[in-house]
Amino acid sequence: MVNLDNDLIHEHLKNRKYSQVKTYSVSDPKADFFVNSYQMSKEGMSFGLDGHKYFVNLFGSVNLSNIVAAVSMAKMLKVPEKQIIEKLKQIRPSPHRLELKQIGKCTLVDNAFSSNEIGFQTILQDLKKLKGKKSNHHSGNY
Repeated sequence: MVNLDNDLIHEHLKNRKYSQVKTYSVSDPKADFFVNSYQMSKEGMSFGLDGHKYFVNLFGSVNLSNIVAAVSMAKMLKVPEKQIIEKLKQIRPSPHRLELKQIGKCTLVDNAFSSNEIGFQTILQDLKKLKGKKSNHHSGNY
């Protein structure tokens, strides 16, 4: 199972020896497992995959891609749909890694452990998708 959204992987898949490799994607409908819709909110993310709707208490494109990989693999392994949905409800973010925190009327996205500039830029794009007033506070050389 590989991420068809990754350009390097996409190139390798052109080789016939990889013709049986299963794929997942948030943006490419040619994938075996394609996210046909998704929405991020201060509560988490919902997405449609393979005719089903899912919700997870996580935020961010990176987490979406990882969850889609996990759900796709579970489907390949024929894990019952009800069990997938129940297990997604149990997932919580790791501390300081896109952790959503409610502070009064405000929602804080704690990403203190942002490990690289690309990841940080991706989160800024994700934040633009949220409704409401935004304030951006960060440390480092970004």
